Amino acid sequence: MQDDAGKELLSIVASINKRTAQALVGYLALFRPAKQDLSATRAVKLAHEVLALTENVAALGHAMEQTTNSIMAKRVGQPNIKPLANHNYLKQVLTTSLEQIVQPTAAQRSRSMEVKRQGLEMSEQQNHQAYLEQMSRYGAKVNKEDK
Repeated sequence: MQDDAGKELLSIVASINKRTAQALVGYLALFRPAKQDLSATRAVKLAHEVLALTENVAALGHAMEQTTNSIMAKRVGQPNIKPLANHNYLKQVLTTSLEQIVQPTAAQRSRSMEVKRQGLEMSEQQNHQAYLEQMSRYGAKVNKEDK
């Protein structure tokens, strides 16, 4: 059973990019009990839980790095280190990371040259004007009086 779990863990780590895999291994170490190794079965379960948090693997890797670094910094000099019990801290870091990724995208959209009007109701006159503008962009000669 333990050998199968070890193979599955290696398969999981091999299936993701190097940076995320390194972050995952470091993150899983936070769950290791003080006086024993983390079992491969538990590591596989934790890895599946973590990878199910988001499809954005890059953001997940970054969040795991931040989480690991933050918790390791807090643990320095502490005699009784308790292993993590859940993924709540990682979820908070991941949520913040994903929000930071989405915000610039929304800001970029607001600065775009043309706002798409698809699906908006336009009057006949507005529709005709939009047609004329589009045709002139394509270089077609149009008579502005024609409807």
